[in-house]
Amino acid sequence: MPKSAASYRWEEGFSAEQHLSYIQDALDAYTSNGTRAPPAETDILYIATTRNHDKMTRSLGSSFSVSTRNGKFVSRRAVTFGADPYTSWGYKAVNHETGHSICLPDYYPSTPDLPTGYYTGGWSITGNVGGVAPDFFAWNKRRLGWLADEAIDCVLERGTTKHTLTPVEVEGGVKAVVVAQSDTSALVVEARVAKGVDGNICAPGVLLYTVDTTLATSEGSIKVLDATPGSNGCGDDNGAEPLNDGTLSMNGKKSFEASDWGVKVTLIDDKNDQFSIEVQYS
Repeated sequence: MPKSAASYRWEEGFSAEQHLSYIQDALDAYTSNGTRAPPAETDILYIATTRNHDKMTRSLGSSFSVSTRNGKFVSRRAVTFGADPYTSWGYKAVNHETGHSICLPDYYPSTPDLPTGYYTGGWSITGNVGGVAPDFFAWNKRRLGWLADEAIDCVLERGTTKHTLTPVEVEGGVKAVVVAQSDTSALVVEARVAKGVDGNICAPGVLLYTVDTTLATSEGSIKVLDATPGSNGCGDDNGAEPLNDGTLSMNGKKSFEASDWGVKVTLIDDKNDQFSIEVQYS
């Protein structure tokens, strides 16, 4: 790199312009200042620092496309890794920043007086990278095209319907039940268990949350509904959140009513990763 790590002022409110300059410096280094071809065009360009340094402690995802200084397009987005994949988050740093690069918002609040898990607890990698359940919500997996239409049950009429959910963490089956209130808001029901990247889940079961697509990043566009209000939550010292035990389970709370939505969800049975639920929509 043409500059020392300290000169990039990584921790001092890194602007988009500074971030792009760092990325282009890395591309200059890679191409030997244009004498070698840049990387092949791609969706996301990943730039990793060396392991043993302390000047760039955090990873960042860009909100802009990347070209070399001579105008050669390289990628739609870029992720620059600091020391955190080495010192704390490992693969979770990759998943978190990649999530933002494919247009997922932050689910933690931006105001310092609210806790990290205020909106979603530990249920999303873009809400709390250190959470107990750092997978992506089924809603987001559908938006990204990772789930087919057949994996989503849509409740379109008022009345009572029954559904069988399979966990987000395993292949196959129905991953979410969606009750749309308008073109921009919905209530979603999905199942989460302690498998895959969600291996540290402390309260597996049926999770409910609301979606409001009119809200910006860090404004609560997804909010987990707490089926066990007043509890202390669960999780280890680093990942404990009040919403972490907000699921419906056969060993705990089996029903939850979201009165503002006119929706009541009841867990009927849970066997072999098959969660049978009843949805009353009035």
